[in-house]
Amino acid sequence: MGLSNFEFLENEFPLLYNLAQSAEYNLHTDSTITLIKLRQFAEHMSELIFN
Repeated sequence: MGLSNFEFLENEFPLLYNLAQSAEYNLHTDSTITLIKLRQFAEHMSELIFN
């Protein structure tokens, strides 16, 4: 898949990394999937912040 802009998340926040990488990968081919993954990313990040 190549390098991701979100490599810094991989070790400490693997789920956030996976969601961000998936959104990045699908950006130009399936914008609907990208939006879904970004929403999941934001929801999980909010959960981490408030817990």
